[in-house]
Amino acid sequence: MGCMVKRALFGLHIFLPAALVTGLLSCDSTTPGPATRQESDKVMALCAPRATELQQRLRSTLMGALESGGPAGAFAACTQLAPRLLQDAGQEDPRLDMKRVARRPLEAANAPDVWERLALEHFEGAVAAGRVLPTQWVQRLEQDGQRRYRAYLPIPAGGPCLACHGGAEAMPDTVRALLASRGSAPPAYAEGDLLGLLRVEIAARELP
Repeated sequence: MGCMVKRALFGLHIFLPAALVTGLLSCDSTTPGPATRQESDKVMALCAPRATELQQRLRSTLMGALESGGPAGAFAACTQLAPRLLQDAGQEDPRLDMKRVARRPLEAANAPDVWERLALEHFEGAVAAGRVLPTQWVQRLEQDGQRRYRAYLPIPAGGPCLACHGGAEAMPDTVRALLASRGSAPPAYAEGDLLGLLRVEIAARELP
């Protein structure tokens, strides 16, 4: 692994599991690292309003589906409508690539890549150390001479989320049957746990 990659990994200041290090070693063409404060400010100034707007749309859509269709309706909204909202947000601002990321995703499309796993480690590590859950984190990527940034915002588990994410005991039969039909195990979270992250990616050339 090249010196640039080594320096970037040391700069992360977080513990990396052996499996994750193996994944990083296979991606030498990409150099990851946390963005500087100045870079983070620029990225968040552009990305945060869009991300916040999207989160509000997602929350409103899920709550409406929960009220009208119960947990099964919310499950359908989360797995079917939420991806469309992400796609719509990308079409509204083509500079941004948005994705929901989760450690235990219900949808394969929400599974993290190696750099998104680093972001999850960053947020989870803060909580494990007894610190407050970070409100944001910005990652810098250098790949094939091109610089990109990824802004991450946490998605905490609210009370209504537990109907689908609270484990088998808290889960209604309808949702348990839907998960079983997809071959998915019921993920078990408590209120306030980190469900995942909203990731917004942008090329450096798009920044002001």
